[in-house]
Amino acid sequence: MDGFEKIGEKRWEATRDMEFFYGKNDSLKAEIDEGFVTDFATIPFPVCLIYPSDREDYALPSAVHDRLYATKDYSKLMADAIFYQAMKESGVNLFTRTLFFIGVALFGWFRWNKANTK
Repeated sequence: MDGFEKIGEKRWEATRDMEFFYGKNDSLKAEIDEGFVTDFATIPFPVCLIYPSDREDYALPSAVHDRLYATKDYSKLMADAIFYQAMKESGVNLFTRTLFFIGVALFGWFRWNKANTK
């Protein structure tokens, strides 16, 4: 994965600073700092057999989502919406991005509440 180095079985570290812009007129900004660690998509077994966490089309949107949860630059709802938009702009099909969005909307609270507060 460009910009990330694998550092564990399901962990990757950003090897450089990155900026991403999403939405209408690129009005939503997300940053990943060099050294940020992500698991890309957190997908439970057995779903991960169909959707591996590091699949190219949704790995980067997942890392952005992880970073948004860690920094809390946006509300959880907005972070989830940016994740959806990032997947759309990355070419993730409608079924998969909707499934992932529902997953983070329903179960992302565990990670959101665990993340450091800004």
